[in-house]
Amino acid sequence: IMGKGGLAAQKPSRSDEVLEAQQQWQINEQIKSHFQALAPIRHRKPLRSDNSDDHQEVEDDQFDGIPAEFKKYQQLKSL
Repeated sequence: IMGKGGLAAQKPSRSDEVLEAQQQWQINEQIKSHFQALAPIRHRKPLRSDNSDDHQEVEDDQFDGIPAEFKKYQQLKSL
């Protein structure tokens, strides 16, 4: 049936031909592969335990146990 925007989906009639299971599976796979090809490719997010190449290691001697945010807070508080 044609609607305003094109084809409209309908419920199947009881007299409609029902395809064999193998044919239904093939059509299903064709539709899935079509939409998977259209989907944007998303890269996997690295796990927190993964070491990424752009991650910079902080040396232990640079870290004195006080967070940088707390140091900034103390600096602003003293003004």
